[in-house]
Amino acid sequence: MIERVMSLLIFMFIRVVLLALITAIAGIMMISFLWMFWFFIDDVYDYLLFFEEEVAVEEILIDEFLYI
Repeated sequence: MIERVMSLLIFMFIRVVLLALITAIAGIMMISFLWMFWFFIDDVYDYLLFFEEEVAVEEILIDEFLYI
């Protein structure tokens, strides 16, 4: 009896939708991981290549942005 109910079209559709949702979430997680890894490698590369150069940092007055 349960096999007949589970083979209905709506349950097959739900199974496909859940599979697509899980796959999309896994893809987003993989892209996010690769994005973070790319920026980590970029930071390490910049640190190793431009180690002796100083980075110019602008000093901002605290009173300049009163809404913060």
